[in-house]
Amino acid sequence: RLPLTFAPTAEEAPAPIYKTLKGACYLRAETSKESQILGTYMAGTTVQFLEDVGGWYKVSVDGMTGYMGAQFF
Repeated sequence: RLPLTFAPTAEEAPAPIYKTLKGACYLRAETSKESQILGTYMAGTTVQFLEDVGGWYKVSVDGMTGYMGAQFF
């Protein structure tokens, strides 16, 4: 017989983390103030937090993934 393998269930997957903007902020393509702007978001917008990248947060919002300055949260 083949050994049993266990796939992680939804209960074992880490819960998404959400953060809310304290100030208006651009969503950028890269971790740079000179990077392409993908969108503009107002204070109160909630985004899905993915990763802390040294002063920038990798986030997902409106079906896009990009970077926002950590100081805006």
